[in-house]
Amino acid sequence: MPTRLIALLIALAASATGASAATTQIFSDAGEMQAALAGFSEETFSNQVGKGRQSKSNPHGTPEVFDYGTFTITKTYSRNGYGSDRGSWRGKPTSTAGDIITFDSAIRAWGADILTGDGGGGVGIRVFADDVYMGSVGTGSDPNNAFFGFISNTPVTSLRLVSGFRNNGRGGADGYRLDNMTYGNVAVMPLPAGAWLILTGMGGLALARRRKKRTL
Repeated sequence: MPTRLIALLIALAASATGASAATTQIFSDAGEMQAALAGFSEETFSNQVGKGRQSKSNPHGTPEVFDYGTFTITKTYSRNGYGSDRGSWRGKPTSTAGDIITFDSAIRAWGADILTGDGGGGVGIRVFADDVYMGSVGTGSDPNNAFFGFISNTPVTSLRLVSGFRNNGRGGADGYRLDNMTYGNVAVMPLPAGAWLILTGMGGLALARRRKKRTL
C-alpha cells in the first residue's frame, strides 16, 4: 500500500476518533448510568459538612469551600451557609456565580438527584462540565425534581451548577438540593463507527496488496 495512502487513512481514523472526543451520553435514570460504569462512588451528603458556617449577613460574593474528601464544593455566591443539610447538599447559585464541584481525580461520569423546588427564583439549575453545557433540571418544561447524569468521552475535573434565566431573559438565583451524587469512570471507550470503518478499509487494502503480490 503506498505510504501516502497509509498516512491518509491513519489521519482519517485519528480525525474520526477525535471528533467523538467531546461526545456525551445523557441519563435520566441513576441505575442505568451506574450499570454503564466500571466503578463509581456515591455521596449521600449524610455528614453535616460545613453546615451553618456562614450567616445571611455575610457578603454574597465571598466564596466558601466545603471539603468532602475526594471532591470540594465552592459556593461562589454565598448567600446562605448551607452545605450539607438534612441529608442533601443545599445551594442557591445565580445565573453567573455557580456552585463549583472540583474532583481530586478526573472523572468521566457524573449524576445526581436534583430538586429545584427548594425556594428561590424557580428558574432551574443548569449543569456545566469544565465549562461545557451538559443539561438542566427545572428549566422550562423540565420537572423540578429529577435525576440528571452524563458519561463523557473526555475526562472532567470540575462541574459548575448555575441557575437558569427568567422568561424575560434576566438572571435569577434558584435554590436547589443535590442528593445521591454518583461520580466515576467507564471502561475503555470504544472507537466510533467511523474509525472502525476506516481501519477495516485499511486492513482490506493491505490484504488485497498481499494477494496481488502472490499472483505476480
